[in-house]
Amino acid sequence: MKEIIYSKLDSEKTTLAMDNLLDFRDEYLFATLFEGCRKGYVAGAEYQKRKLRKKPILNAVLWIFAVWGIVFGLEIKMDLMEPQQAIHDAVWIAGICAILYWIFLSARSIRFLGRSWYAHPHGIYNHDLIPEERLDHRYHLMIKPVFCGASVIRAKRRVRKARKDKQREEEQQLSGKLYECAYDLFVVRQLIRISEEIRQLEDRYGIDFMDVQLLVDNNKRTWEWDEVYKIKLTAKIPEAEDTVIPTEKAEETKVFDLPYEAGLAVEKKYGKNKRMDLSVLDSVYYDDIKHNFGMYKRAIKNRMRTMDKENRPKVTTAMEKVMF
Repeated sequence: MKEIIYSKLDSEKTTLAMDNLLDFRDEYLFATLFEGCRKGYVAGAEYQKRKLRKKPILNAVLWIFAVWGIVFGLEIKMDLMEPQQAIHDAVWIAGICAILYWIFLSARSIRFLGRSWYAHPHGIYNHDLIPEERLDHRYHLMIKPVFCGASVIRAKRRVRKARKDKQREEEQQLSGKLYECAYDLFVVRQLIRISEEIRQLEDRYGIDFMDVQLLVDNNKRTWEWDEVYKIKLTAKIPEAEDTVIPTEKAEETKVFDLPYEAGLAVEKKYGKNKRMDLSVLDSVYYDDIKHNFGMYKRAIKNRMRTMDKENRPKVTTAMEKVMF
């Protein structure tokens, strides 16, 4: 292949738009569905698939119980407390420690979108599909956010109430639509990054010494997608002309995994003119995503009039940071 059309978009700008959109969605959820649950939200627990770090809290409860045990023992030994009063206090202290243990160690994941997949115009995707390499952006509310303590009860109650309240149900749907925009940005971002990396390889080796192929594997079928798309790049490094002993041409091979939607779009364009077009999703970014976000943004602005005055500025600030 002697012609590659590269994306005109910038991956850093797209990444920033995606991150800001997810931040906006989080603020919107904390102002509506999960209002009052922010303090109990365990950031990153769902994404990192890890359990809540309970050891510090457990140690605190045990220390309370231990200190009380020491004081209780001294009072009994020094006859500063009647036996009946001692038993009464022991029951109260044990009950308090048990309640503290239950409140602070009762971390639960709350499913608020009903199912682990969501219908999408390009197919079906899982809500866990937006992986982030940066540690500071692994704390977004996904399909099953984790809460602890009293926030678990509050979040569950609000989700149950939302299923019976039409307005709350629409707020959940708007949250899902914002995630769709973020996922579309993720797909576009992945193709942009591949485009940028292949362009760098072309600058290094030259287009005449590169072979780029679109691989479609129909045998690796999963419950999510029908095909697995990859781009295989082989760079042939020419032998030096001034060497006395002939040397074989060295090769560098690199394989890029494509998100399903990106691979499908590239395949359709590739099948028509047999050239690698990595700009096929540029129009999706400029037209579809920006248009859809503007529509959801207007709907949320209308709903902001019913929001709590304390949450409204946070949502507005997060909304204004989303720029394409």
